[in-house]
Parts: sequence; structure tokens; C-alpha cells
Amino acid sequence: MDHYTLKVITPYRLPGGANPRHVVESGRLILTEPWVNERYRIDYQRGPEERLLVLFHKENPPNRYQMRVQFYMPAGWFDLPAGKSAVEAPGQQAARSDNGLLLVAGLAVIAAFFGVVKGKQRSMLAARRGLDEIRWENLDWTPPKLILSEFRKPGKVCKELTPLEAAFYLEIPFKRILAAMLNAMVAEGFLEVASESPLRVKVLRRPDLESLDDYERLFYEALEDDGRLSQAELEALMNEAVKRVQLKAWDADVEATKAYYRE
Repeated sequence: MDHYTLKVITPYRLPGGANPRHVVESGRLILTEPWVNERYRIDYQRGPEERLLVLFHKENPPNRYQMRVQFYMPAGWFDLPAGKSAVEAPGQQAARSDNGLLLVAGLAVIAAFFGVVKGKQRSMLAARRGLDEIRWENLDWTPPKLILSEFRKPGKVCKELTPLEAAFYLEIPFKRILAAMLNAMVAEGFLEVASESPLRVKVLRRPDLESLDDYERLFYEALEDDGRLSQAELEALMNEAVKRVQLKAWDADVEATKAYYRE
């Protein structure tokens, strides 16, 4: 991958004909941490519906680079009508600071499942707050036992695991992994959560299935037909993950491989 580019569309509507950079700098609308300025080229553009678009660009990112930014916007941009609440975007944590700015931290490039940003390694999504609380029809989430060979080679790292397989190898609960996949599909506009208790989803638009990996495709197709995940469909996903991890990492050093994917 020769570059990463992160684009953030803000709620702020630019004045007609105004230069975005001049508006931002003259009004000190966007404040960035010094380390962000050192790591990235930053630009301000006119986005959809005249909204301010902030662009962070990184040339020649190293292997498994984690693109994180931290910047500040006026809290007034996020004032909502009474009775409504903001929904956090995946990978985005917001908190008000004493100086009236909204801190946007941890905007990692986390589009691991749908290639919004692709790289040499793609990290697993962290599930949006609340998705772990969804009722998944009283499913049994106990995965098959992952049995690895006794003939492991010290120091050997298995670098071929997919994001889901890496998360499973790191012993992240499978429920959280699928919650992350669901969150990604909702964020991409493919699915809509119609009910959280019990979970029911509705298809908004069908993704290009060829652009998904096998697990994404299995998960999407499981939800597409009836809007829910059955025990048989869950077990098919878990069994497939176990089979492929055992095939790929049978002689790998467990701790060295875990350390590789934790970096």
C-alpha cells in the first residue's frame, strides 16, 4: 500500500465560495495535536452538501500501520434537538472538554471488513458500544476447541490470518467479532438494525459479494434471508474459522503470532 487517506466529513457547512482552509485557520475551527501534524499531511476541502471535509494523508505507511488521528471541533457543531442523541461512528469516541471543544479521539482507520482503507494488515473492528448487548436469540457462543500441533517451530509467525481469524486466534469472544462485523455492515449502509431485542436486521442494499472475504459473505448471507442469525449459521462460521486457523497456523509459535497481531 503506497498511502493511506482518511476523510472525515464534519457537520459544519462552509459559506458559499469561501476557501475551506482559510475558513478553518482564520476561525481556528479544527485543532490538531502536534503528533498528528508531524505524521500526516492535512487538508480541508468542500465535501457533500457544502460540509467541511478534513483529510489526513500518509505516504508510504509501514507494514501493519495503525492510522490514528486526534483533533478538536467546536462542540456547537454537535448540538442536537431535544429528544435526540448522537450515534458514535465505529472507532470514534467523543467526550466534551472544559474549553467547549469536542474531542474526537481514536479515529483509527478501521474499515477492516469492506476495504474502505486497505493495507498490508487490517485490524479487527471494535464493536460499537451497545452491540454486545444485542440479544442474539439465546445462541450458544461456545466455539469449537482450537487444537494446534505440538510440532510448533519457536519464533515462527503465521502472517496469513484474516482479520477475523486473527481476532479468533487472539481469543477475542466470537460474539464480539460478529458484533463488529454487523457494525461494519450497518456503517457501510448494507444493513439496518430493525430490532435489538431480539436482533432483527433489514437489508438496505446488497454489497458486492466478491469484494467480501468468505466470513463476511457467510455472515451477510446468514442475515439476508430472514434477518437473523441461527445456531446452525453461527456454528458454520465458528467451525470454518477453527478449520482455517488450524490449517494455517498448525506449526506457528502461538505467543510470537499473538504478539505479531497485537502490534
